[in-house]
Amino acid sequence: MLVKLEAEQVTAVTDTEESQMCVSIANTSFEEMTYNHRWKHLKQYSTFTTGSFDHEIAFPTDVYAVDPWNLYYDSIRINYLEPESFLALTISRDTSESNITKINGIKVITDAAPQFFTSDNQQKLIFDAHDTSALTGANTDGIVYVATTTRKSSDSDVFNLPDIAFHALQLLCFAYTMQDMKGDDAGARIYFQRHEAAMARLRRNGRVIDTPPDIRKSVVSRRTFQSRLSPPRNTGNGWIW
Repeated sequence: MLVKLEAEQVTAVTDTEESQMCVSIANTSFEEMTYNHRWKHLKQYSTFTTGSFDHEIAFPTDVYAVDPWNLYYDSIRINYLEPESFLALTISRDTSESNITKINGIKVITDAAPQFFTSDNQQKLIFDAHDTSALTGANTDGIVYVATTTRKSSDSDVFNLPDIAFHALQLLCFAYTMQDMKGDDAGARIYFQRHEAAMARLRRNGRVIDTPPDIRKSVVSRRTFQSRLSPPRNTGNGWIW
């Protein structure tokens, strides 16, 4: 990074003000790459934390993302809905019924196990129902992505990334160095574009980053007119089509 600035070379990351600024850029670039993607080496199984409301469950400490397709409550898989679909599901419920209560803006069934959940931020899960008692984090199981705590503060510190991803991190660091320290926006754009291309290759690779499931795999194709007809058969008196 100092080479890109044509700055004085150093023997330690704390030697000069510029080198310390480069360390700060490297740390923020690493955080950006981490939190914007679902890295497989950061994925693990986890229970959750009891939330502030009866129908909510909080993310565990340091978790920055949850796999929405693999969440279980009391060993039963719970279906994920986008916030808009979740609202459409719950908004028509009648709160005059004894088992429906509006809690924190959501009409919640209060005497049944949850079937659906959503999340409108990176801190909690919102369920459509809870039984006679509040939902508990200990009964909630899923797959999560845990934020890494590694940051660079000395020469020996190494970012927690797969080896294949370090080139993309280097390009992102170069981009922010050109933009924030050198004021070269044109040069920064080139490195941002190269970084995006490198990240696209990593996503296509499939070995280090999880990508959302392709819902087209779950779509049942419509049968054609011809496939709805019975196959031709010989009745003994000729073929029927």
